[in-house]
Amino acid sequence: MNDVSEFFRLFDLPACPLSEESTDALAEAMQNTSVAGHTSLGSGYVYLGQFIDHDMTEMETTSNEPSRHNIPLAGIKQLRNPALDLDSVYGNGYSDERIKVGPTGEMLLGTTVATDTLNSTSLSDLPRKAPEGRTVLAAIPDLRNDENLVIAQLHVLFLKLHNAVLGLLNDRDPERRFESARREVTNIYQSVVLYDFLPAICEREVVEKVLKPNYQSIYPAQGPDNVDMPVEFSVAAFRFGHSMIRQSYSVNEHTLPPRNLPIMTMIQMTGHYAFQNEQGVRHSGLPEHVAIKDWNKFFFTNSGAVNTARPISPAVSFKLADGQRPSEQSQLLAQRNLWRGVEAGLASAIAVIEHLNRTRCEDIVPLTYEEYASNYIFNGLSEKQIQEVIDHPPLWFYILTEAYTRGSKGRRLGPLGSLLVADTIVGILKAMDSPALNGRWTSAVLEKQPQDIRITDIIELVTNDEGEQT
Repeated sequence: MNDVSEFFRLFDLPACPLSEESTDALAEAMQNTSVAGHTSLGSGYVYLGQFIDHDMTEMETTSNEPSRHNIPLAGIKQLRNPALDLDSVYGNGYSDERIKVGPTGEMLLGTTVATDTLNSTSLSDLPRKAPEGRTVLAAIPDLRNDENLVIAQLHVLFLKLHNAVLGLLNDRDPERRFESARREVTNIYQSVVLYDFLPAICEREVVEKVLKPNYQSIYPAQGPDNVDMPVEFSVAAFRFGHSMIRQSYSVNEHTLPPRNLPIMTMIQMTGHYAFQNEQGVRHSGLPEHVAIKDWNKFFFTNSGAVNTARPISPAVSFKLADGQRPSEQSQLLAQRNLWRGVEAGLASAIAVIEHLNRTRCEDIVPLTYEEYASNYIFNGLSEKQIQEVIDHPPLWFYILTEAYTRGSKGRRLGPLGSLLVADTIVGILKAMDSPALNGRWTSAVLEKQPQDIRITDIIELVTNDEGEQT
């Protein structure tokens, strides 16, 4: 497979004509609107979505700030292979210097540090490089997987899954053992994406339709050596998780309410910030008392809802702590994402819906004025601007609004968002002839068919493997 991937457009449609003034006004409204409450979805799926995103796409442009005009897609570089092959974990394989591999083909882990809260350690951190100033960078192919505590611990979970699978192999050659474990782990991961993640965040009837063998994908048929990334997915449809971030999380028995970890602490408990706690104290590694050992709190495997996700909605601003203003990053988020869509030349959501209804006999009904107004997202916009947004809604904004009004109050994506997300992921895996789809693979490790595999199976396998090692 080629490592080079490119961006392309699914739809040959004119770019969204929303004016610059209305785009900025909409961004400000999105940043200043809040939505109360939580959904029934476990927050683990929000961060699993981030993990999947990092595995599929990374955008490099000439500037960190998006342009305010359409630029050729050739000027936007895709840095990841979207084939869902866990290159964000494995890189280029056994000999890749960005990963740490042990003498028998195992993935090396980092050791947590003891603190006054919990005076013990475990192999529950990412492998780390030597400290550089105030950072302790992870030794992983994609440093975005050390952006917050949950995604870092998900990465650790997959490293542990690799080692659990490796322990069941008889081959003594370390490189062959490594590659065999990698294939099994990748197949398990793709099964989780298809049969656990997609039904959790998309409309089930859409996922079932897209998974049918005779379904004709929107994603163009490509061979396994030429799998590219549609900007409608990477710049719009798959950017739904920001509004779902909680203000605080219960990580384990040491961070129970009211001592949940604030979201800012979750971000700072990474190598980029030298594992800084709420008091500003830095650590040489991940403190043992915040390592995620009980994923029940995120995926609800054996317990009640603890860390439920907030709704998918166009309200993308969140507070870092009680009484604090939204972060600068969240204040700029809506503006950056809306202008990123302009930069990529995305068509308006209405144009996309009309095209799908006309060419594919879809039956997607555009949002009404009342549906837009129901979440107060137009506060601060003039009547002229409101009408312009309704006539020409940016694709990202529309998908978020549709999810909140037609996706069980933000529990999942709505009709258009579900179709673009499910079609792209399934289309890519069909192009790759994924064993999770082609019916020619059963997990010998989990003793399950692909359609029966869930993230909780990974958690159970890793937990049992760790228990046997102690």
